[in-house]
Amino acid sequence: MDVRETEAIQILADSLEISRGKVRKLLITLGLIEGDYTEEILRLRAEGLRLEEIAARLGVSKGTITNNIPYEKGIYNGDEPSRYAEAMRKLRAARKSAGAGNRSEARAEKQNKRQNEKQNKKQNEKQNKKQNEKRNKKQNERLRLSELYKELERKMNEKNLKITVAGVGYVGLSLAVLLSQNNEVMAITTTEAKAEQLNKFYSPIQDTEIERFFEEARAGRRTLHLTTTTDKEAAYKFADLDIIATPTNNDDL
Repeated sequence: MDVRETEAIQILADSLEISRGKVRKLLITLGLIEGDYTEEILRLRAEGLRLEEIAARLGVSKGTITNNIPYEKGIYNGDEPSRYAEAMRKLRAARKSAGAGNRSEARAEKQNKRQNEKQNKKQNEKQNKKQNEKRNKKQNERLRLSELYKELERKMNEKNLKITVAGVGYVGLSLAVLLSQNNEVMAITTTEAKAEQLNKFYSPIQDTEIERFFEEARAGRRTLHLTTTTDKEAAYKFADLDIIATPTNNDDL
């Protein structure tokens, strides 16, 4: 998996507010990407190996194995007998053991059978409805994820993704600078002085790589599509993607 694909998965995970692992597994299931071990894992599973055995053979964790294979459809066949069916079985067994039967028992059996069939039909209808709703929801989610991934991939390929980064500390500023090489980035800070400093490509923090990038940008040897502002409302309206890089208890951005 190359760097661009990894970045696309991270962007998609942040946008959907789910883990990278789940996004990656969904994309593998949709056939949009292939995991590092997917082909080998599927081959070993076809040979009858369990996940723990495959993990041991490949020298990775079971979680890595799970994240590199598609989702599998579960089996929901409703084999558990209802209480009416179980009652009928006991009634028949008792009759067979006693070797006796009469009209009243026959009527009771017929009534129980009818009641059992009615109950089973109701349970099957409910189960089928639930399965159809779950299947439709899953299909719609796959379609939405596929369309969103394609749109993000298209924008990344065209290098015109608009990104807002909230916070210009070590994490936020590093992301803003790196992403601004190929995308339009708007960083948010709380002070006008820091915004003015960054807009002139001077770093408010000591970081060798950031300072090197800014020095090259000031000299015209590197293009950075980076703007810094204190207007968070305008910044969030600007973006296709928001990245929050602030302390947990920060409400200012």
